[in-house]
Amino acid sequence: PDISKLLEVGVDEILGAGRGEEGGEEGLQKLVDAPLFEKILARIRMAGSLSELTMNLDFFVYLGAAQKSDAIAALLEMDDYHLALDEILPYSSQPQRATIVTHILENQDYDLLEQISSHISNEIKFTALTTLLDEGRFDIIEDNMPAFNRKHRDIIVQYFGTNTVDMEIIENFIPFFDKNQRQRLAQSLNLEEEEQ
Repeated sequence: PDISKLLEVGVDEILGAGRGEEGGEEGLQKLVDAPLFEKILARIRMAGSLSELTMNLDFFVYLGAAQKSDAIAALLEMDDYHLALDEILPYSSQPQRATIVTHILENQDYDLLEQISSHISNEIKFTALTTLLDEGRFDIIEDNMPAFNRKHRDIIVQYFGTNTVDMEIIENFIPFFDKNQRQRLAQSLNLEEEEQ
């Protein structure tokens, strides 16, 4: 009844949302039909922020793939979209997560990367890492080092070896590199072994 009141639809419409034309169950892939989803989406778009949204995000798990993408796009328009990440990321696909990470990077909301690192693939992490390196955001990279694997760290070593980076910054990363990576870095920076 609360959902019915909130969405201004009948209880029967909500209960029948996952049924096919003949009344049978379609399964979990489409529990929210198009008219009901349009009402949900309109509510999201009308709200200026998540704090103004008069409904919680529990519905997200019942959306189809295209519906989730549309809902994510609408949520990312909000200034406080970061409040929704914990609720939507577990039920988002990798392409949808890539959309979220792209939005975070474009808006330079880098502090959110640590919050979502367990939900994103190594490929998405690679994209985030290269963007952060290009932006010179070594502080954010350092904060996220536990989330990066050996290949990611190899990219950092290569970047440090081919670009001018303050030695103090490089020293902060040395503990995260294995012996091989430290040796390659020292060679590319022409450092003596005792300086490693």
